[in-house]
Amino acid sequence: MKIVHLSSVHYAFDTRIFHRECSSLVKLGYDIDLIVQTERDECVNGINIIALPNAASKMDRFIKIIPALWSIAKKYPESTLFHIHDSELIVVGLLLKRKGFKVIYDVHEDVPRDLLSKVWIPKVLRKPFASLISFLEKKADKHFDGIITVTEGIRNRFSNRNNYLVKNYPDYEELNLAQDKIVNYENRENKLSYIGEIQAERGIHHIVNAVGIVAEKYPHIIFNLGGKVNDNYKKTLESLKGWENTAFLGWITRPMIPEILQASKVGLLVLDKHPNFENSKPVKLFEYMLCGLPIIASNFRYWKDLIGAADCCIFVEPSNPVAISDAIEWIFNNPLEAKQMGERGKAYAMQNFNWETELQSLMSCYSEVIKNG
Repeated sequence: MKIVHLSSVHYAFDTRIFHRECSSLVKLGYDIDLIVQTERDECVNGINIIALPNAASKMDRFIKIIPALWSIAKKYPESTLFHIHDSELIVVGLLLKRKGFKVIYDVHEDVPRDLLSKVWIPKVLRKPFASLISFLEKKADKHFDGIITVTEGIRNRFSNRNNYLVKNYPDYEELNLAQDKIVNYENRENKLSYIGEIQAERGIHHIVNAVGIVAEKYPHIIFNLGGKVNDNYKKTLESLKGWENTAFLGWITRPMIPEILQASKVGLLVLDKHPNFENSKPVKLFEYMLCGLPIIASNFRYWKDLIGAADCCIFVEPSNPVAISDAIEWIFNNPLEAKQMGERGKAYAMQNFNWETELQSLMSCYSEVIKNG
């Protein structure tokens, strides 16, 4: 069966879509296309990537990207299974259903709730937009052949009979391919790392401020910061004292991530207090754990319940650079205990937060769709 993944929003090599779902399906022998914004058509790791034009603005997605995507998708044979990844593609999914295709909706986040805090949407329009997406998701729930979600809370919003939870857990094998490059914990420099989206709500400025405080005692501290950042926020970060000890790495490819993490003493994730963050399962937490890193993270109750039993994390008030700096200094001052934290976290994650178990859920969803087809 031809399976086609559709996204008008995500990066071509998105961790969940490309590296988890599509790559796993190719290894199992499925014929996979990925239609997504990118520079050119190409085949990567057996995945046929079909290029959509790049959007210059959010409005471009609606007037240029989605029509282009629809034009390509509708030409597939009727036996094709479409797997859509964005709420803005629900209408496309409904049109594909009318043409006789099988469609699965992969819900990456609680979009209606998330829209209520989007600063780029005028406040007066946030509730109407959220209501519109809620309405469309109810249509998807009723008419699509399957729903896939990332958290229990999101899953509970849907009543589709083919409703599966596929969590964003990392692939242990991917993170531990280069065993020969792992630096023994006791030999590591005073490095800390964050690799991901670089935005104010993800608390990066609080980390940089904390690094500036720690640098007074540990002048050789290095904060590895990898990811994309807009110019305005980068200027804000550059104005902070801790920027002198920040190694800005820019965009990081997947193979580089474990090498950077496994040369660090601690991984940081101090997201701001926001409903979508406080009830999330960030893949970054699990990547840190599978790489054997102790963690400094926001003191969200859900996160404490999620990984607290592993005793691998120092939970801090995310908006408090002093609290973050105190946690960093504790890691540096207690290397043996920090190493043991990382070891406990790795063992716990291997048992509880590994992609292999989630792949079984994904395959169960596909099997139900194919069986009922």
